[in-house]
Formats: sequence, structure tokens, C-alpha cells
Amino acid sequence: MKIVYEGKKMQLSDGAIGFDAVKLLCPEKKKEILAIKIGERLLDLNQPIPEGSEISFITGNDEEGFKMLNHSCSHMMAQALMHLYPGCLFGFGPAIEEGFYYDVDFGDTVVTDADFPKIEEEMR
Repeated sequence: MKIVYEGKKMQLSDGAIGFDAVKLLCPEKKKEILAIKIGERLLDLNQPIPEGSEISFITGNDEEGFKMLNHSCSHMMAQALMHLYPGCLFGFGPAIEEGFYYDVDFGDTVVTDADFPKIEEEMR
């Protein structure tokens, strides 16, 4: 299967997925790459790459990658909070330019800056 990467025609095996492209085209960045971009469409690295696609890779340093990481981290934080503070309720919680946030109602529990290390550890 032929694709285009950085203006060059490249050959991938039929049915190749994003991980295959990463391993072949830039293995040194395999821990940095989050997704593949084809035109304006983002593909998960597990998805097949369509024949003839012109691809680029998205990392956490790219605007789209930063948004992906923030979105994923907001879900991780919500899971951590639900585990540490059962019954907490979530309001708004979008990814924003600087990162992400959630409005959380902890009921009678008071959460302070001193609790952040425990929350961060739960996220890990």
C-alpha cells in the first residue's frame, strides 16, 4: 500500500495501521506520537490507514495533541476523584487552552491543595 509522508511516497504493508507507520517511518518518536492526521481528520493509531493517504503524525507538542492529552487527562482525573471521593458530582469540565478543569461538588468533604498529590498519584 502506498502513502505519502513528508512529501515522499512510501510503501506500507496492506492493512497497515498507525502503529505500523510509526514503527517504519519514525521509530525514534514512538513514545511521543498520539495520532495520525490525514487531511483534517485525526486517526487513532489502531485504525487502518487508507491507501494513498498523505499522513502526518500528531504529538503532545502539537495543538491537536495538546487538546487530546488534556481531554484524556480530564477523564483520568474524574476517575481518580470518583475513586477517592465516592459520590462526588461533576458539572462542567472541558479541556481549555491552558489545560482542563472540572467543577466538582464534593458534598461535605473539603478538598484542599494538600490533597492534590493524593489525587495525582491516583491518576498515575
